[in-house]
Amino acid sequence: MIAVVIVSWNTADLLADCLRGLPSAADEPLDVIVVDNASSDDSVAKARALGARVIVNAANAGYARANNQGWRAADAQADVVVLLNSDTLVPAGALGRLAAALRADDR
Repeated sequence: MIAVVIVSWNTADLLADCLRGLPSAADEPLDVIVVDNASSDDSVAKARALGARVIVNAANAGYARANNQGWRAADAQADVVVLLNSDTLVPAGALGRLAAALRADDR
């Protein structure tokens, strides 16, 4: 399983585009976690509507702390965790290829 952590702050439309592209990015289950840093737009509603698990911060925790929150919340079955920006558009199959390369490197 691949966990995908996305930090969002007032990027509802970009976030929705990012989330819509993720199902075609891998041929395996994805655990998608959006950490919202107190957005005043509809980022949270859009993320939930598109099937992401959402952590809602009451205040902006900052990018690094929010990524750490998402990492800690990732499914224990995930052997790969990918941190994405909310404006990322992931090409079809890209996460699957990335995960395969990481799994093949036994260092």
